Amino acid sequence: MLVAAALFLFFALPVLIRLMWWCRRSQWAFWDGQDCSATGLLPDAESSSNAAIYILSARTSGLKGALARHSWIVIRKPGERSYDRYDKMGWGEVIWKNGFPADGLWFSNPPVVERAVEGSVAARLIPAVEAAIASYPYAEQGNYCAWPGPNSNSFIAHILRAAPELGRLPITAIGRDFHPRSIAGWHPAHRCFEINLRGLLGFAIGLRFLEIRLLGLVGGIDLDRRSILVPAVGAIPIALPRVSAPQLLARREDAAEYFDSEPA
Repeated sequence: MLVAAALFLFFALPVLIRLMWWCRRSQWAFWDGQDCSATGLLPDAESSSNAAIYILSARTSGLKGALARHSWIVIRKPGERSYDRYDKMGWGEVIWKNGFPADGLWFSNPPVVERAVEGSVAARLIPAVEAAIASYPYAEQGNYCAWPGPNSNSFIAHILRAAPELGRLPITAIGRDFHPRSIAGWHPAHRCFEINLRGLLGFAIGLRFLEIRLLGLVGGIDLDRRSILVPAVGAIPIALPRVSAPQLLARREDAAEYFDSEPA
């Protein structure tokens, strides 16, 4: 009973705190007409013709942004000087190609780069990425569900399973663990044992991480990142990194840093 109560508090308290903080932001109630312009976060596509793959994410708009991020993938094929961006959307064409700037704001929410791979490694992985995009089983109209999935994060997670060198989505990418059926067993891409009840309930345990999953939320610990995984909040470092005085003075204080999975 005590364990169940502790788990409930571990999931419920961060959600409530995050919701209260998010509702204080002026733009939380809006969707249409918000800013999706380029940010300059990624290198200029024309500056190089080397292959590149970037996984980006940003908090979603509306109230759900308190808990979840939207993720997308950007690729540059070898020899080209332009990016291709892929999103899964809930309206229009299900899989959008270049519907938004590669590093654009997501309805006024700033993006972060979750993973960047360039050069020969990216060139090797791009065929697997493109094959996964083409084979995505929920690419037809009507195959979008914001919760528990399949949604934008389910789409990117499908790609990452085909190219595990690209890593995993942050725990705030709700829908990344969606699966059409319940599964249990060894997950070779992530090197962990996993029990997944349709993305609604489960856990994953590896040599250096533990995740507990409840209704799309994820909590646990990640030793590789030296972080506690806090539901709805993200990865919180266990120990603060050392920074020099000039770096500390130059750093912009932003409350959002303490709620997102990765710094920009």
